[in-house]
Amino acid sequence: MKKPQLYIETSVWNFYFADDAPEKREITLRFFDKVKQDEYEIFISDAVIAEIGRANDEKRQLLLNITKEYNPKRMIINEEVIEPEPKIYYRGGLSGKQGGRRHTRSRCNSL
Repeated sequence: MKKPQLYIETSVWNFYFADDAPEKREITLRFFDKVKQDEYEIFISDAVIAEIGRANDEKRQLLLNITKEYNPKRMIINEEVIEPEPKIYYRGGLSGKQGGRRHTRSRCNSL
């Protein structure tokens, strides 16, 4: 059976270190344990990498280290993502709330 493929946006990487939100941190750590067990194939985009690059030095280093550890594939943003077909997927946070970012299918390369 094919593993589920998941796009990991910036807040998920940040929750890995969220000492001020222990419930969300715990959920995130459990999720990344499943990633380590190869239950999911994960993806990251240039937008997330750019956001990480804008973090303060300490946070940026933590986030870069964790993305290296989990080695997500890079999702290439193309016209199909910018101008999606009617079938749109909204990202939800760990709480399940819907966000406003649109995501559709894209090509992916290794990071």
